[in-house]
Amino acid sequence: MIQSGLPLRIRLFSLDQCGVVLSPQDLQSAAKAAGIALPIKSTEALYDALLFEAKEPAKRQQWLDKLAAIIDHRASDLLESSTPYPAATALLEPSIAKARAVAAYLRSEAAHELA
Repeated sequence: MIQSGLPLRIRLFSLDQCGVVLSPQDLQSAAKAAGIALPIKSTEALYDALLFEAKEPAKRQQWLDKLAAIIDHRASDLLESSTPYPAATALLEPSIAKARAVAAYLRSEAAHELA
């Protein structure tokens, strides 16, 4: 499902890889969870600033965990909103599976930050 060796940027911002779209507010929320204040910018500029600021393993672990939670929440929202419509559920299942796989990957990366 997730291609190995892809940079985190591609895993997060490619709908084909992540299954959900992350907004600038999502990155702000992840930064805030790690105690990092970021200016309001485009999603990719926020990602670059977040990587620059989150050099400490504990901060990186916190924002990876928060992004995983955001992605999981989006996947759950997709599933919940499509439940009354079986045809839509079937169409969204690949996106939901990708989102859950990326969230699991982020949690795995977060766990390695503190190891």
